Amino acid sequence: MLLLLEDGTEMFGCAHEGCVYTHHTLEGVRPHLKVHKPTTPAEPTDPADMSVRELLQLAASAEQIGAELKSTARERDRAIEDRDNWKRRAKSSERQLRTIQNALRPMATA
Repeated sequence: MLLLLEDGTEMFGCAHEGCVYTHHTLEGVRPHLKVHKPTTPAEPTDPADMSVRELLQLAASAEQIGAELKSTARERDRAIEDRDNWKRRAKSSERQLRTIQNALRPMATA
């Protein structure tokens, strides 16, 4: 997080709630972030122990993630198709260029 101090200088700070770590460069903050990584994996929550509200939030989150996944898959498929089209065009252009070069080669040696 970029912080603008009263004297006009800029500092970078950790964005985790309650953390006051700052550094004069963004690269100086990045190593600090490992402090906030959980040391043990979180235990899976039993849905039977969750409230209806939590279950609905979880379902909404899953639905949103599913929609984002579908959108990302469509974008990936379009990018692959675009890449393949460009590749075909490039190979075709290379063949045409070779044909032109081969046709002009006898004239260059004459």
